[in-house]
Amino acid sequence: GSKHYWLPLKFICDLAEVIRSHPNLNWEWILTQAEQLRTRRMVFLGLYLCWDLLDTSLPASIIKKIQSEDTVRSLASQVKQQLFSGVIPKSNMFRNNLYVKAMETLRDKMWFYFDYIITPTPWEWAVVPLPTWLFPLYYLIRPIRLTIRQITNSSDHEHP
Repeated sequence: GSKHYWLPLKFICDLAEVIRSHPNLNWEWILTQAEQLRTRRMVFLGLYLCWDLLDTSLPASIIKKIQSEDTVRSLASQVKQQLFSGVIPKSNMFRNNLYVKAMETLRDKMWFYFDYIITPTPWEWAVVPLPTWLFPLYYLIRPIRLTIRQITNSSDHEHP
């Protein structure tokens, strides 16, 4: 959900339904797994949204842990504002910003940006069709395309 800014609301509803339909979840195991995977903040964000928006029943100990996380409450506020604004963000960077803020370590954040900048997407494959043996060139095309887009977007916002 964090990767997609918890849009649409269906993501939150699906998580709430999983929680509702499995009343005997092993919350200790879930939190341990989230810690090990460095996704605790993301898990807390999803749980907070379920609890806050859909009145999902959670153990008091979980609610207390979630409420003690200022970052989770701040991110939840951003998600709720976006959900009910009726406006779909034009840029993935808006969503990526929330996703990165939900990450817990600098290493994960750096890896995300590295992957975002380097990994080619279907857009590059469609616009610059290359034979299979030249596929590695897409790893150069992607950062060049992003740089050109950034320069073009920056110049669009300049005033004469």
